[in-house]
Amino acid sequence: IMDIVRCAKSEGIRDIILLTNGYHLNDRLIEELAELEAKVSLTFYGMTNETYLKFTRLPNAFDKVARNAEKMLEKGMDVRFNYALLNHTYDDVNKFIEFSKKSKGKYFGISGLLPFGEAKNKMSDLNVSSEKCEKIENYALFKRKLFSSNFPKVYSCKPMHLTILSNGEVSYCLI
Repeated sequence: IMDIVRCAKSEGIRDIILLTNGYHLNDRLIEELAELEAKVSLTFYGMTNETYLKFTRLPNAFDKVARNAEKMLEKGMDVRFNYALLNHTYDDVNKFIEFSKKSKGKYFGISGLLPFGEAKNKMSDLNVSSEKCEKIENYALFKRKLFSSNFPKVYSCKPMHLTILSNGEVSYCLI
């Protein structure tokens, strides 16, 4: 992945955003990403180790991802938080929004997951009702107004947002 980031930078691509769950980042990778001024979009699958374990099967994942987010923010990196809205993570949305504010990330987003990869096997968890989605959207916008400039901006994909998939193919924004 770092080869791709370095290559993109050398070709003059300025706006590089790494989409990651943050679990496999380490100090060396964080340092390199900071030096290359890459932005990171970090997806959270809950706000506790238990909720993470249900979806990712990774032990102590929330603690590790939260520490990695903190390290990147300490380096002054542009870190965007994304929350995977699932039936088992719905109740933690408030915690995610407060975490985003407290962590001083610049942006946050809340989105569902698309049914491919491991997510295909968890379709019942992916189908969050439109009523719940609307409640969350209204809550997030309310909190943004309430805290004004001290609160992260809500983001969405730009029209020409491209994604490099794990198999190397390039796709338009998937969100």
